[in-house]
Amino acid sequence: MSAAQNLDIDQPFDPAERAFRALTETLGAPKALRLSHSAFEGLVESEGREVLRLLFQRHLELRGPGDVGPSVVGSDGVDGRRSESAHAAWLRSSAW
Repeated sequence: MSAAQNLDIDQPFDPAERAFRALTETLGAPKALRLSHSAFEGLVESEGREVLRLLFQRHLELRGPGDVGPSVVGSDGVDGRRSESAHAAWLRSSAW
């Protein structure tokens, strides 16, 4: 099943919203309140980054396959698109 088939068009950012709610619950839990400043900051950084990654990924999925931008010309003057076969490519976010 493709990414487009898994995408809920009515609530495309629902995974990110669920991750954000989970993060806010974690941050307000008694265990988090006992963390050191640096441990708390690390938790916010890592889990917050995942929320942002989910938002970005859903944005890419909403855009769907399409133009990936202008062609790249190498230092040898060869247009990089000539070596590409005609195909649609889905963009994916990477782990930061």
